[in-house]
Amino acid sequence: MDKRSVVSALVVTTLATSVGLTGAAADDGRADRTPPAATDRARAAAAALDRATALLTGADRAPDRAPDREATLVLRDLALQRAALTGADRTAADALLARPTAAEGGAHLGAPAARTWAPPLCGPNVCVHYALDTDDAPDLTDGPDEGTTPDYVDAVLATLEQVHATYVAAGYRPPKSDGTNGGDPRTDIYLADVGALGLYGFCTSDQQPIGPPWDVWAYCLLDNDYAPDEFPTNTPLENMQVTAAHEYFHAVQFAYDIGEDTWFMEGTATWAEDELFDDVDDSAFYLRYGQLGDPGPGPSYAGPATSLDAGRGLNVYGNWVFFRYLTERFPAEAGGLPTLVRSMWRNADAAPGAKDRYSLQAVRRALAGAGADLGTVYADFADANRRPGRVYEEGGSHPYPRPPLARRATLTRNQRVAERRVDLDHLTSATVRFRPGSGLAARGWRLRLVLDLPHRGRGSHAVVTSYDRDGDVTTRRVKLDRTGAGAVSVPFGSRRVRHVEVTLVNASTRTTRCWSDERLTYSCGGVPRDDGLRARVRGTARQ
Repeated sequence: MDKRSVVSALVVTTLATSVGLTGAAADDGRADRTPPAATDRARAAAAALDRATALLTGADRAPDRAPDREATLVLRDLALQRAALTGADRTAADALLARPTAAEGGAHLGAPAARTWAPPLCGPNVCVHYALDTDDAPDLTDGPDEGTTPDYVDAVLATLEQVHATYVAAGYRPPKSDGTNGGDPRTDIYLADVGALGLYGFCTSDQQPIGPPWDVWAYCLLDNDYAPDEFPTNTPLENMQVTAAHEYFHAVQFAYDIGEDTWFMEGTATWAEDELFDDVDDSAFYLRYGQLGDPGPGPSYAGPATSLDAGRGLNVYGNWVFFRYLTERFPAEAGGLPTLVRSMWRNADAAPGAKDRYSLQAVRRALAGAGADLGTVYADFADANRRPGRVYEEGGSHPYPRPPLARRATLTRNQRVAERRVDLDHLTSATVRFRPGSGLAARGWRLRLVLDLPHRGRGSHAVVTSYDRDGDVTTRRVKLDRTGAGAVSVPFGSRRVRHVEVTLVNASTRTTRCWSDERLTYSCGGVPRDDGLRARVRGTARQ
């Protein structure tokens, strides 16, 4: 099940042509987003319209498919493509992007366009709009309180005001004011039966034109009840809470840069929902699809086949754990939330006068501000994922998956040498395990590891971890020379050592031709320079 189709990532065609990057994404200057040829823009815009139409009418949804969250980025792409559409296509796009209270809006929600809307319920920062009739009306029951609005609407407003206050207290920019669209400058939340379309909810923007600059306002739709027959996991309240936190973080993101990389937007939004509603743990479902659990396609696994910054599939949600790893390692807080992700979004800021860095640039800059290097930290992350129960705060109490081994070798007195090879794309890793077998019980046995990786400038790293029989774990980074060669020796007697794992890492962020890939497959829509690199490790048992 592909939660993010290739077509949905066509935002690149309104953003830019090549900026000619030839280095390791080391150019931290502002990204040039000059539009490409008109024919390419028109083709991409038509594809974005088709994708959004299918999603918001339920035309491409299998009957047994679980609810998902892909609509925000699908509609984001359409909003960015809208200018290339004409005639009936432009009208159709405007209807999909319009608020359900607008004259042309709401026809795609599975209920008649002519709804009766109650006066919105507003707090200091958020207004909740709800219908009084059609399938979009929430439960209109009003319990024994002093209000006159339905209890569900009260709960949605209270949740959104809490979410807003948390993000602002943590130092994030609030969603951008939409003027009088929706009634007044407060952020508008609409309730509708989006669960019937297989959606938790979404945020989008009816601001036009968009970019540059790329900071825009947002409005959001949430389901009107999160009924158990449509959302079988968690309670209706829990589903509303995590969706509110996730989607409202998208509204915050829009105030920085609506055109940011998909993996970065979805990964940090999923991270944010888990930070705010940690007990719900809806985000744990996606871990199996990210680098913590996904072995990648093909019959012979050789490391995570999907790069961390890939903008397709459920991995964009599962890789929220990368941001969890970073914020547990660098836990400085403001307003109850770790500051590192905030620093990333400030580096990605595309408002007037901002640097407008793309995701990997922003992540790298934020880590540098914390005194860390992205390549080294990514290598540590890849190694740590082999033992999530020890590393992650929730890893011991939750069934966190772990990536499977790429290769194995058992060394014995008669077979003392083994070499294993793997091919690595950028921002992926693979772990090789060496186990002491028969004849290696004595304490004096050691494992000599000789590594032959690509040139260090291409992102090569390696981490060696020994797992002892008494439960102790010892980890060391392998020092590689410029050519990518390195060696290390560790204890290997089987009475003490259960096994030794070598995690081989391609932490390259080198990209060329940003904004040239119309599929926006990887960060900045560029072409990775260091995919398919061969890494070798030879293990020798010595006494």
